[in-house]
Amino acid sequence: PGVIPLDRKMKLLKKNNGHANETMKILEKESIYPFGKFTKKGKFQFDKTRVPIYDVPNLDGFDLKPYVSAKTPKISDEILA
Repeated sequence: PGVIPLDRKMKLLKKNNGHANETMKILEKESIYPFGKFTKKGKFQFDKTRVPIYDVPNLDGFDLKPYVSAKTPKISDEILA
């Protein structure tokens, strides 16, 4: 139904006091990031329009690496200006 921060979820699971699942359900129901709503009968009605969609480009044939190596020489400020 909703999203709760992962660190909070992990803390609840680490406590493992038997009430973690109930607490997570309550937090998900009262989440500030809901993906739908509850009906009068208590069922969850999912709303696709509330789910974030990420547009990830196709990087096939892309020659650049995903990080900058520590061995990369520094560029002086004069060149950047």
